[in-house]
Amino acid sequence: MRATASLYLARTQMPRALSIMYEARRRFYDNPKAHMNYIGLILMHDDGSSSGMLDAKEIAVGTVVRLNDGAQNKWLHIVEDAEQDLSTRRYGVSHDLVKRLLGKQVGWKFELEGTVPPTKITVEEVKTKYLYALHESMELYSELFPGDKSLIRVDMGPMIPGQLPEGLKTMLDDINRNHDHVETNLDSYSKRQSSIYSLARILRKNPIETCYSMIWTKGMGIKCCLGGHEEREEAKKILLSKNAPIVLDLSSIITFTELGL
Repeated sequence: MRATASLYLARTQMPRALSIMYEARRRFYDNPKAHMNYIGLILMHDDGSSSGMLDAKEIAVGTVVRLNDGAQNKWLHIVEDAEQDLSTRRYGVSHDLVKRLLGKQVGWKFELEGTVPPTKITVEEVKTKYLYALHESMELYSELFPGDKSLIRVDMGPMIPGQLPEGLKTMLDDINRNHDHVETNLDSYSKRQSSIYSLARILRKNPIETCYSMIWTKGMGIKCCLGGHEEREEAKKILLSKNAPIVLDLSSIITFTELGL
């Protein structure tokens, strides 16, 4: 699904990409990557082309509504009848409650019959299902996946004029430490002390992706990988053979500089 969404993004069709990733998140709700891919799609690729899918002015199919009965807030998903599932608070358009809600906006009040006295309900908030899913993933990520640190919620703490909030200071310190860690390993790679594969593992990137990044990074290029003298010499023979195919071995220590290429 991610690959299909990427194709739509390449064709500047953000709404279709968003719809696909929303469905992936819904189907694979217990997979942290499904949530992160969805969050990343909106935060990193939304240029305003999906604003209609993220904004809701009134209650309609595809929106999620927060109702307040004076004691607690409840969220209702407004869906087509075929998707109705009251156990997960998904209400179809033919449901009596939904019929009363359709077309209404934030602030609308009504009485829910069947209780004595009738319960007074207020529409507190309306979101599109896409925006609701984004907020839910960001809010509950640490609870759903306690061992995963891909998304961390930070409490900023009290705001004091002229000072950074403690939570923000902690976050910036973590970013700086991570930056120093990355810089140290990039320096090690540039001195031919570590391999592209090792660097990729440290950066948590795909080795091929890391390889291309280094090729296009000024002053870096393909430096070296780890291997013994015999492996290095064998690699040279292969690369210098006129009849040999082009080979990129991420596990060898061969360098283009040594070959004079």
